[in-house]
Amino acid sequence: MKVILQKLFSYLFIQIKKVLGRESQQRLIPVRINSTACFPAKIQSPDGCLSFINDIMLTGQVNLTQSDVYEFDNKVDPDAIEMLKKEGLVYHQPRRIETSEISRLEEPGSYPFLWEEFIQASAIAPPWRNAGFHYACYVLPDESWGAPSWIWTNAAIGRFTFNNGNHDQLLRLARNFIECQLATGGWVVRYDFKGRYGRLSQTVAPNDSAYICTNTLLPAYKVSKDEVFLNAACRCADWIMKEGHQGHLVHIGYEQENKCWDVSANIVDIGFTVALFVGLYKLTGEKRYKAFARSFIHVYLEKFYIGDGRFATAIDSEHNHRGTGFFTRGHAWALEGLIPYYDLTGDSNVADIIEDVVRFLIDIQNPNGSWLHLYRPGIFKLLSGDDSKGTPVIANALVRWSAYSGSLVNDIERAANRAVQWCVNQTATQGPGRGGIFSWSPEGAFAGKTRVAVACVYSNCYLLEMVKHSKILSKGKIDVKI
Repeated sequence: MKVILQKLFSYLFIQIKKVLGRESQQRLIPVRINSTACFPAKIQSPDGCLSFINDIMLTGQVNLTQSDVYEFDNKVDPDAIEMLKKEGLVYHQPRRIETSEISRLEEPGSYPFLWEEFIQASAIAPPWRNAGFHYACYVLPDESWGAPSWIWTNAAIGRFTFNNGNHDQLLRLARNFIECQLATGGWVVRYDFKGRYGRLSQTVAPNDSAYICTNTLLPAYKVSKDEVFLNAACRCADWIMKEGHQGHLVHIGYEQENKCWDVSANIVDIGFTVALFVGLYKLTGEKRYKAFARSFIHVYLEKFYIGDGRFATAIDSEHNHRGTGFFTRGHAWALEGLIPYYDLTGDSNVADIIEDVVRFLIDIQNPNGSWLHLYRPGIFKLLSGDDSKGTPVIANALVRWSAYSGSLVNDIERAANRAVQWCVNQTATQGPGRGGIFSWSPEGAFAGKTRVAVACVYSNCYLLEMVKHSKILSKGKIDVKI
């Protein structure tokens, strides 16, 4: 019944758009390959656009080592395409990997093996832009990888390789991040479609830049003692403290093309920013990092925390709450910052809030073990879709909190094991997307590809961390099994 309603909702949405004429005509779309070349093509579908791009490559009219190839969704308004810069989105076929690239501890064909195989297969190969990084997701209907511009998600791979003892891969990834760090200290972490007509924006986000430092650069420093990684993380933190916030609430992002901060709204995801300042304080002892962490947490909870374990999904420029539901994955991103902050400070008020958030997440877990992308009570739950990106991230956060919790440990263990079983059930065991954890939701892929079944690379990282190291994460309290 749930699947039928989801498909009906998607079908009705498409039909309404057709009636409005948004998808009923051919469009002249310029494809910007580099800073000097712009080629028009009449297309009616993303496949048509990709075919056109392939034709350009075959004619040799572009230098592939400098090319920036886009995957276009035909729902994007043609006027918006004119605003595309040098970078964008691309979907193309994955490389197959050798068994030797997977941790030798994993049995070939086992689920941990498949999950790690998916991570390694997501690597972007030369001559494509961002070679050395990984795609963010795999789009099942297209049988192709996507969102290479969302480089911040690679930091989860850095975290995974650090915990897994694969330090060579960690250091390679960290050096890639060093090479593309901006002079200011941040990163162009993703490309967003913004506004009514899908304007493409190169976003320099404080929270995602901090995530890169927390999960890749600081671990790289810990294993190598090379201060280039620590210095880069400090530059990022200093940039955030100097330019990236208003009243200690970090901005959602800086728009490179407009040279201005986006202050129109903010999102719950910024909560994990504080983990960088906690990590830097522990490594350097500099009190300014701890002071900023304290101020950030205070204003973050004041603006986003509603009570009863619930966070607002977003706030507008006046700090009014936006949205009619609760972004469940956003609660895990909040915990990604709150838990390390509590570990540093022992703040009892923060502990009480975390307990309420964890209890709320346990209460709204689906019977099948997943969490919805957007939680809304009643029949609207049927339209949300199970969140393949968020379910491993949420379960991982619960397990990490169990190290500090008393009364919720048993509930957390049950919830985590149910989530793992759901991930097992949703894992593709064959085909080009093998090892991905797939589910459908209206959100779909990260940008421009909605209402499709996708698997996210960082989800596999969080899942493997939880499955392999649950005893360590929980300080011996929880055992997560497949």
